[in-house]
Amino acid sequence: MRRRCTDRVAGEQFASMKLLLIADNPAMQATLARSFQRRGMQVVVCADGARALDRWRAAVPDVVLLDLSLPGIDGLDVLQAARREGLTTPVLIVTARGAVGDRILGLNTGADDYLTAHAAGGAEDATAVGAAW
Repeated sequence: MRRRCTDRVAGEQFASMKLLLIADNPAMQATLARSFQRRGMQVVVCADGARALDRWRAAVPDVVLLDLSLPGIDGLDVLQAARREGLTTPVLIVTARGAVGDRILGLNTGADDYLTAHAAGGAEDATAVGAAW
């Protein structure tokens, strides 16, 4: 299969980037991790909030993709703790919580962007997020 020129350029652009993917949905983890790895990014996946916050502190990534519904520590609590500790990594929230109030809360807590992934289309939405990145 012939690769498009934009795929090669995107891979070169992201080759040195480290992404911390914090999500507990295995389908979303696999789809997003694969999409970003194809672009040359190094991806670390964490499925729970406490472990993700530890990883974030230990090796600060270039960007964080964060789901809000996590076991243990909720995604908003992870983000709030990271910001309180001075971690300024850009954060993109990817979640099924689509209410306006949830978006406002996420952005006010310190997220740089907020995307709604519909529960019914999880894997498809994850692919769209990966393609847009």
